Amino acid sequence: MLAAQSACHFGSEGRVVASRRGASARALGLALLASTLAACGGGGGGGEAAGGSSPGSGAEPPGGSVPEPLASPTDVVLAAGHGEATVSWSPVPDARGYHIYYAQDAGLTPDDYAARDGVWLQDVSSPHTVTGLAFGETYYFIVTAFAGERESVPSKTAAVTLAGRIANTATRALNDTGADPCADQTDCPEPDVAGQDAESGRDAAARAGTLVKSGGGAVGFDFTKISRAGVPLPADASLGPELSDWACTLDHVTGLLWEVRPDEPAGLRHRGHRYSWFAPDTAANGGNAGTENGGACVGSTCNTHAYAAVVNAETLCGFDDWRLPTAAELTSLVHHGRAAPAIDVDYFPDADVPAGDDALYWTATPSAADSAKAWAVDFATGELVSAHKSYPARVRLVRAGE
Repeated sequence: MLAAQSACHFGSEGRVVASRRGASARALGLALLASTLAACGGGGGGGEAAGGSSPGSGAEPPGGSVPEPLASPTDVVLAAGHGEATVSWSPVPDARGYHIYYAQDAGLTPDDYAARDGVWLQDVSSPHTVTGLAFGETYYFIVTAFAGERESVPSKTAAVTLAGRIANTATRALNDTGADPCADQTDCPEPDVAGQDAESGRDAAARAGTLVKSGGGAVGFDFTKISRAGVPLPADASLGPELSDWACTLDHVTGLLWEVRPDEPAGLRHRGHRYSWFAPDTAANGGNAGTENGGACVGSTCNTHAYAAVVNAETLCGFDDWRLPTAAELTSLVHHGRAAPAIDVDYFPDADVPAGDDALYWTATPSAADSAKAWAVDFATGELVSAHKSYPARVRLVRAGE
């Protein structure tokens, strides 16, 4: 009769992987491995190295058989957000939880994540969102499964690159007028009336289908929606309070970034708030500072200067140099091909004011003829008008690097 025998097998993955983050955990894993080898006849010189097998005495190791190793997490998927990334993966049988390791180093491992300026997130579940990441940077992630002191080998490395913030600079270029039809409201050209505005420029190229745009917009205008965090958004993005929501519009022709105001009556930037014109800088106010608190608003003193200061403190769309636009800058948004409002409402819906209400927006340009007045744009008609600085008008801030 053959003697009863038992054998221990150690394949390439057949090992107990202890937590790698402390000497005590490492010692525990080594002790468990040593006791297993001894029980299987591997403690002496005649035993085989890990990866082979050797006959044992038939006795079970203390505490029973060695636990099966955990499989590595698979199907690790990363989804980029605004300064964050969401990590998801497939479940691992017998796992009690998962660890995430990430860094900006592609060679990241669980043993050296700290040396690579990485981060170890313990006991998380799928999906998990990692916040506080840098815009425009690439991050590498690995995931392990654990059960007690057992930890799997890491998943394959997954990488994600976050969208970067914009950095707009004024181009000094001019928008076209938006006046697309010819004088008799028919298609151009009109043989009997030559040299019409609609027959040339960006608007004509857009009508012909030859204008290349970076974003979208009516006729020759070229706009892109920008999030509160300063990241480009798709054309169907909506206004909202989150960092990933639309809050500004970039004009690719002029290079100017414009504030777009939400419909939030209790909020600082509500589109219906009004402000008197005020500029304490004598070099910019035309000899008259204006009215310090002549509007109706929430969150700031109701004048143009105070409002811009509060918006800058909040770093709207990632910037703190917002200001009142000049008359030339604000009129660049006028869409002369439409009225009430005379602006592209797909990218500036806040100018679509209620019936019977005016759509007067302040500029930073004081009137040279009357120091008590400044210029404003009426977006109901598209006209540039002179108004008394005490008048409570609306505001749309602008910014651009030079």
